[in-house]
Amino acid sequence: MKTIISLFFALAATAFAIQTVDMCPNRCNTNRAMSQRECSVAVTRGVCSVDSCSPPAYNQTGFICRMPRNSFIIPNTNLPLLEFVVEYSWSSSQSDLDTSTRFLDANVGYSCSPDKNYVAFSGDDVSYGGKESITIDVLEAFEEYQLSGSTSVATFAGWHGNEDEGDATLKVFLRKKSDLALIPGAVLSSTINPGTQYGCAATAVGTVQIVRAQHHTRFTLVEA
Repeated sequence: MKTIISLFFALAATAFAIQTVDMCPNRCNTNRAMSQRECSVAVTRGVCSVDSCSPPAYNQTGFICRMPRNSFIIPNTNLPLLEFVVEYSWSSSQSDLDTSTRFLDANVGYSCSPDKNYVAFSGDDVSYGGKESITIDVLEAFEEYQLSGSTSVATFAGWHGNEDEGDATLKVFLRKKSDLALIPGAVLSSTINPGTQYGCAATAVGTVQIVRAQHHTRFTLVEA
């Protein structure tokens, strides 16, 4: 009985071990230099940035060291267990959105470059209310290209043909390789405005900035 209970708690601990973090101080200072110092220590350098704020009880602009908007941060120790997904989806009244995702030297999608070892395309979806996605092994890519700082993922989308079918949705997230479970807090999304084309999609709809610092990696979705 004790063995079963111990196993249960061990599995529960494993299930909840991976989560996003926010180690940025998030203090609104009247002195910019103070916030710059807070953003330059080992644990915050690269993943936190100085922004403006409004200090309470002060009639002036302040400065804060915080995580950029539309971002999430994950400990580097968790990266071997995770994969990064870029997902494009559209409504049941729309069909055949073609997508292209550029990462390092790969531009993967319908009528684009072939898959790479660390980038996989879900395949062309021509259905109504469908979705297409790109899965990236971020750690493998960083190690293969010996990247030590930042990189980006560029996203493109367009309706197949010459008819504009309206907006679609771009979502990026981290999930576990083992069971594809989403990591709580590691999801970002935006409404996108695709173009039209017959070949590889060329209308930019957003960029994901990936910053790998000493202890953590930050993912930020920047709208086009």
